Amino acid sequence: MVPPGTSRHSFAQVACLPNLSRSGLVLLIAGNSQPNTEAAGEFVLSPQSASTLASAIGVSSLRESPGFDVLLSTRQSGNAWRVTEVAACRILPNAVSMTTIPAPPTQ
Repeated sequence: MVPPGTSRHSFAQVACLPNLSRSGLVLLIAGNSQPNTEAAGEFVLSPQSASTLASAIGVSSLRESPGFDVLLSTRQSGNAWRVTEVAACRILPNAVSMTTIPAPPTQ
């Protein structure tokens, strides 16, 4: 635990990549510790974060986004870690957007 009035800083990574057959996407979430990874996961799952990520990537909606790799800045306050900002991002070349992935066949 961090002493009162102080905080620790770290990073986590989120990447959205096409799967091997390019028929879907894979979401990778990583941190240098379990709490950092959890903070990144909570950030990604938060509806409010969608606009933050879309803006960092340069699209109006994440559905339009190609593959991307994002470095998130995290900060510990007490026992909790939280994402404080998108520290860096890059668009992955030759990635597919979610709108170009074919719908699964209906039965």
